[in-house]
Amino acid sequence: MNFKPAFAIIAILLSGPTLSANPTLLDIDTAHSAITVDVAASPFQDFTGHLQDFDTSVELAPSGKTVARAYCKFQFKDLKTGKQKRDEKMLDWLETETFPEALFVLQSVEDDNGQTVGVGTFKIHGITQRIRVPFTLETNGNTALFKGSAKINTRDYDLAIIRLFVFKVDPELTIHLELNGTFK
Repeated sequence: MNFKPAFAIIAILLSGPTLSANPTLLDIDTAHSAITVDVAASPFQDFTGHLQDFDTSVELAPSGKTVARAYCKFQFKDLKTGKQKRDEKMLDWLETETFPEALFVLQSVEDDNGQTVGVGTFKIHGITQRIRVPFTLETNGNTALFKGSAKINTRDYDLAIIRLFVFKVDPELTIHLELNGTFK
């Protein structure tokens, strides 16, 4: 009896997620991942908001080389800038009593001149807009690192420009994602 074909099949099945016929879910380690929002404000008042908690799911395509499905959801109350009064004003501005969360849902992945771009919908303030998120995906054994950023303009979500005397917040924000995960 020849066992070589059986051992070859077992080796393929045990070799990891990149050879799977099905998409592979990443278990995101939120303690070692980050989602931040860079905000430009004048004069010299730029700041970064850090999400303290978020719900995200990333599923790799069978090849293990790109993302098949993804979503990210968070509550605005979990976005902290380091100044409590600023956070309170931000929550009022976002009308979080009515619109407490944000949601991104990936719809497709495209190649844009060698750059991988996730295309999806982003909903805040009750308005859904299509956005593009250039990203990289690095895999190493049973771990993966997803890094991406997207610019959004808050005016597209029916949010007023914040102005107070000489102080002004630029309506264009940059969201950064760095998600570390292991294959399930």
